[in-house]
Amino acid sequence: STSAGGDDQSGLDTPDSGTSGGVAVNHAPQANAGGDRTISGRKRVTLDGGASSDPDGDSVTFSWKQTSGPAVTLSDADTAQPWFDAPATDENIVLQFELTVSDGERFDTDLVSITVTPPQALVAGAWGNASNNVNGDLNWTLPDGAGVTVQRSGWALAGAESASRVEGLIDDGIHALQFSLDGAGQEADVAFDVDFFEYQFHIEDHVSAILQKLLVIDVQDGIPYLLFNGWLDGSHSESGRPSGVHALEAHGAWRNGSDNVNGELDMRTPDGTWQNVWRFGWARQGFERSFIPAALPMEDGVYRIDFRLDGGGDRSADVVFDMLFGDLSFRTQRRIAADNRRIKVGVDRVNGVPYVIFNGWLEADEDGAGALSGRRPLEAVGAFRNASNTMNVDVDVILPDGAWINSSRDGWDWQAYEFAGLPTGAVLADGAYRFRFWLDGAGQFADVTYQARLGDWSFEFNGLMSGVVEHNISVNVSGGVVTEIANTWP
Repeated sequence: STSAGGDDQSGLDTPDSGTSGGVAVNHAPQANAGGDRTISGRKRVTLDGGASSDPDGDSVTFSWKQTSGPAVTLSDADTAQPWFDAPATDENIVLQFELTVSDGERFDTDLVSITVTPPQALVAGAWGNASNNVNGDLNWTLPDGAGVTVQRSGWALAGAESASRVEGLIDDGIHALQFSLDGAGQEADVAFDVDFFEYQFHIEDHVSAILQKLLVIDVQDGIPYLLFNGWLDGSHSESGRPSGVHALEAHGAWRNGSDNVNGELDMRTPDGTWQNVWRFGWARQGFERSFIPAALPMEDGVYRIDFRLDGGGDRSADVVFDMLFGDLSFRTQRRIAADNRRIKVGVDRVNGVPYVIFNGWLEADEDGAGALSGRRPLEAVGAFRNASNTMNVDVDVILPDGAWINSSRDGWDWQAYEFAGLPTGAVLADGAYRFRFWLDGAGQFADVTYQARLGDWSFEFNGLMSGVVEHNISVNVSGGVVTEIANTWP
């Protein structure tokens, strides 16, 4: 750095005396802009002129300005400690700043250089004060399944593991950051840190040495979205949410498993295609996610999203299910048994707008449990919940020309739904329409819901049913007038 003095009353100062001709001399202040530093891009940098001084003890003012390098916004430039946010960069750059310190008559300047390096994402896990030797295990899994190299520590009373990667080399997709602590019966203090683009997280805790924690980040166009943070309870605002950048996104997550359990999330589009799912596997906590990118064309029809927890009925976990489909969102948190029973959600997309036709996370009388869109000229949905054992349901509509319309079959399960409908714009031909509902499960019972609509006619049922049951409704259309002819429902 360099320093220069100046004044507007030069010649009054003498180096060996505080007076000149009996008149007190005002000495120039000494500017100190601090030492040169190297920092990572995207970091907040605070300059420090606090070591500046005035030989006479006069009060001084500070003024900072940037003299070279890519321009940054310098905040609080008239204080001893201004700050700026270092830019992201693909190569090293040098920013130079000049500090001017003045006592009102005389001044001094000093320069400081800040070298900005390409920003790096960092993940670190540390432990200390262990009751005996324990082993921390940090892993960073990339979207392609490869792992980032980790600086290992091994079994010890205290240790630390870390992994880093230049942000410019981080691919879009899911990044899984996992930290575990092994050492049955032992305890330790732990700290976990994530510095990932604009996302930062830090936590400290005293834990038992059987620890498994997962944090999942989705990077899209260089922007990080926190999907899951297993260090926090599911009710916490920073525990993770769908990114909001995809056309349809669903999450299934579990925490606090009574033992290792396995969640399974599945999504099926109207054409019957199963969407890719990011899977985690057996653990006391985990996360699964399926999505349809915004860039892909979306077709109208029924989207099926199922979640189940496996591990045996004597095991359980706190589960969060989260779905975001355009402006439609649903989130629930509850403890469920790991009994491998699917909990289902069905969404009918009509003219680009999603409608929940079945939500197995809710009871039939709860808001959001499911309803017809009201946008199709003909539609019907039949479902059951809380079955005493696995059962099966069929929903069909027979048109005046004898053609049958139905959705793909749901199959035998503890809860299920089926839908049948005509696309918007379809013309209702004159003649008789038959709405058929069939429930199969000899000796079993379930809570059943059924809704049907044809033009301005509609029907709805909600109640307990048992055994093998078939119900039919005949409706006639003549000149646009809809008339119910027969109905076997109670």
